[in-house]
Amino acid sequence: TIPITRLEGITHSAVSMRTGNSVFAGLGAIIDTSGDFDSVLNDRAFEFVSLGERGAEEAGGTRAAAMNQLRGALVDAARRYVRPDDGDALSRSDARALTPVIAGKIPLIIEADRASDILSALSLKKTHKRLNIVILGGAESWMVADAIKAANASVLIDPSESLPYSFAQIGTRLDTPSKLKAAGVRFAFIPRTSDFSHQVRLLPQHAGIAVSNGLPWDDAFKAITLTPAQIYGRADLGTLKIGKTANLVVWDGDPLEVMSAPVRVVIDGERQAMESRQTALASRYNPNNKDTRPHKYRR
Repeated sequence: TIPITRLEGITHSAVSMRTGNSVFAGLGAIIDTSGDFDSVLNDRAFEFVSLGERGAEEAGGTRAAAMNQLRGALVDAARRYVRPDDGDALSRSDARALTPVIAGKIPLIIEADRASDILSALSLKKTHKRLNIVILGGAESWMVADAIKAANASVLIDPSESLPYSFAQIGTRLDTPSKLKAAGVRFAFIPRTSDFSHQVRLLPQHAGIAVSNGLPWDDAFKAITLTPAQIYGRADLGTLKIGKTANLVVWDGDPLEVMSAPVRVVIDGERQAMESRQTALASRYNPNNKDTRPHKYRR
């Protein structure tokens, strides 16, 4: 998956687990796609939480239970522990992991689609004013764009979503990025409709879909370069300037056009191999391959 993703021009990614038996999935990481052993740049980059339907399932069946679990956890993270059994929702070790979230040092990414769930998430800032809230999914975020802007929150959205996959996404629409831009909301793009892990490489095409639905090209391009870097607190990424980390992708055409392709990828100043298992197999079984050995022995 990593070489295929890199070959399509993706140099960095945010990686998180899925929720299991609570609304919390844990701390997520920022990685590069070099494939090196030291490709994890920050293993405590953000906290991931699920609300809405998934959060309700993990919390016992109701949205109220999910919000109560999240609120209790934030209260525990903000308090000073005196006794080992202090805390209502979290162990001390889990509460310590949430400390940078309470302080606003790392984002709190909250998965939510329904407008009412998004408003519930934003209400956390009434008691925890430093929270850096990022809404993931945001199918109905356009309905509450002004509230998102007022809370200084951001949105991670898939601009190719046009149909509701659940009752929480009834209001989904293709021009949501344009509406968020009009409201002054900061947003970046994710590839939710095409499998988070294995189809990250389609992100430029998704940005192109946003352009076809009214979003200016520059804003769509920022939503897959500069804006994600800002959301995750990586000011050294997302721009080409002296002093910035040398990450560069050279395309043979418009990056947001489906027929364009990268011709060179540079990560942290190192030129990357434009090869993957797919390209190796294509070369091995190419009818024009002059190697006369059986296919399994060819290079």
